[in-house]
Parts: sequence; structure tokens; C-alpha cells
Amino acid sequence: TSPTLPSVKPTAANTGVPTGTTLTASGSITVSTPGTVIDGKDVTGSITVNANNVTIKNSKIHTSGGFWAIKTDGNPTGTKIINNDIYSPSGFYTGITLDNVFICGNYIHGFENMITGGDNMIVQANYMDKFAGTTSSPHFDGIEIYWGNNSKIWGNNILMKDVNGNWLGDTGAINLTTENSNIDNVDIRGNWIGGGSYTLYVVRSTDHPANRYTNISVINNRWYGSAPKGYAMWGPVSSDDPITTFTGNVWDDNNQAIGQ
Repeated sequence: TSPTLPSVKPTAANTGVPTGTTLTASGSITVSTPGTVIDGKDVTGSITVNANNVTIKNSKIHTSGGFWAIKTDGNPTGTKIINNDIYSPSGFYTGITLDNVFICGNYIHGFENMITGGDNMIVQANYMDKFAGTTSSPHFDGIEIYWGNNSKIWGNNILMKDVNGNWLGDTGAINLTTENSNIDNVDIRGNWIGGGSYTLYVVRSTDHPANRYTNISVINNRWYGSAPKGYAMWGPVSSDDPITTFTGNVWDDNNQAIGQ
């Protein structure tokens, strides 16, 4: 259901393709028929969604080329991405990039940026780790929002570690930056997060200083490690203006409260 916090922490063992699922091999897929369901596929390549109410579930999507594994064209609505293993064996740019989407129960790994989006997103109960860059100076992000309104980021487990299990000190597990527009009404709740330069960014774009963020809630999240900075390079939070609601956030090691 949507939105719902998970009853247990998402991990590689309880996200992704359900055990016992039979997969059918496929190349890249472009979906142009509303209501299409992609179920039980082993996709070598990418999926492009051009229609409303498309569901992608119980599948593997793995790309070794291009910039993304799943994206939308033409701003369709009603996309659902549920219980998939989405990865790049070679470290490509973005796992999922889209708006107007429900993303739940996926294991996403091997990308520089796991999810990029903006408007009307519900991202819940996903597991993300094993970040891999595409350039000599990558900027890693778990979930990055650069535009749009009305998104919920609930109950995800984001470990900013490389493929060898080392914590990364670049960018953030969750990054809200007003790069392309104002950002309004984003609820970040019940997540487990760690690593990055700062683990959580809520900042104005330096290239577009007139853009602002408003109505941002950061509630009952757990940061890996302990004060003062956990496993981040600099600290748990970077924000330009005060975050609207910041409460119940703690260090995972000792339940010590985190302030903004």
C-alpha cells in the first residue's frame, strides 16, 4: 500500500525479485501501451515508459551502457516499480529517473545515482548500496530531487558505500537541491541513511539562487554511526534555510538526537 513504512529494515535479502520467481530474458523495452505490466523479465538493457499506468515488477533490469536503467518520456502518470533488482555491472549514471511514480521494494545498486526525480513520487522500502561512478570525479546520490512537489521518501535503507563496502564521502544519501525549480512538500520519514559529504542535503542551487524549497519534513530517520558526523565526510545535514519540520531523527548507534 502507499505510502507505508516497512515493518523491517530493507536489505538485499528482503528487496528485489522475490525468491522463486522465474525470469524470461529480454532486451531493452519501450512501453507505449497504457496499463502494460512487465513481470518476471530479465532485461539486459533499459526500460523506457511512454504510457500511463505501467507496472514493472518482479524483474531484473541491468544495464552496461547508456545513462539509466528505467526512465519515462512524455511525463506519463501512474508508473509503479515494485520488487525489482535494478543494477549496473559497470557503474552507469542513474538507476531510475522519472516523476509521478510509486517505487517500492527494489534493490538498486551499481549506479552513481540510484533515483532521480521530482513531482509526485512515493519512494518507499527500497535498499540501495554499492555505488559506482561513471567519471573520475563522480557525485554520488541515493535519492536526488532537483525539481517538483509532493513527494514522499519513506522507509528506505541507503548505504553510501562503494562496491567493496567502503563508506563514500561524496554528496548525499538524500539530496534535495533546487537545481531546476522550486521544491515544495517533500516528506522524508523513517529512513536509514549514511555516508556522503553530508548524508542529507536540503539546499538552494548556487546556479539558480531564486529557487527555494518549502514545506520539507524530516521525521524519525536514523543516521548510521554516531555524532558528530557518522560515516559522512562532514556531517549529518547540510541546509541553507531551516527545514520546516525536523524531529525524531537520531544516530543509529546510540539513539542520540540529531539537530539540523
